[in-house]
Amino acid sequence: MIIALDGPSAAGKGVIGKKIAHLYRLAYLDTGLLYRIMAYLAYENNFDIEQLADREKLFNLFTVNLSPATELYTDTISKAASKIATNQDIRDFLTIFQKNFAATIPKNKKGVLLDGRDIGTVILPHACVKLYITAQTNIRAERRYRQLVSKKIKCDFNDILKNLEKRDQQDQNRPLCPLKPAKDAFVIDTSFMTIPQAIQTIKNYIDSCLHL
Repeated sequence: MIIALDGPSAAGKGVIGKKIAHLYRLAYLDTGLLYRIMAYLAYENNFDIEQLADREKLFNLFTVNLSPATELYTDTISKAASKIATNQDIRDFLTIFQKNFAATIPKNKKGVLLDGRDIGTVILPHACVKLYITAQTNIRAERRYRQLVSKKIKCDFNDILKNLEKRDQQDQNRPLCPLKPAKDAFVIDTSFMTIPQAIQTIKNYIDSCLHL
């Protein structure tokens, strides 16, 4: 089973995606994390992603086993990740990585679930199930605020809200692989749903697809 899961930042994709992957025994990949890792490495090493030599150094340093999870979710890295996502070479590099991940299903898994922003439209356009999870911007900002506070990261709610609005605009209007639901995606608004409610709704949809 191949599942493509898309949606804006802080809509609940990560939590829901992991739960769904566990339910159906799927290998899970948070593709947004890949861009954050790239942004972190570029920032820490003072790389200029517009320079080919620096991009090549960045690709050589890239690893999904990078450990500083806290640093990956700061405002600085969030903004940098959004910028990095507009670079064609970096997108090409990570597109290959994502497609290879989806094509290599571990023996103990029944498929894969990729969570991101262009999975159903670009990375896995032939996925058997396509999901698009969204939520109202202010609610997403509250969720991100609570997430950062729980990680003891100093933050301001209004700054988070403004950054989310700006990131949405950038992601939805960028010329390279803009954020949008695939035409055949199941769209779910989690604004007033609990995580269990959202998971059950999605599970019902997936099960209906499997029985077609």
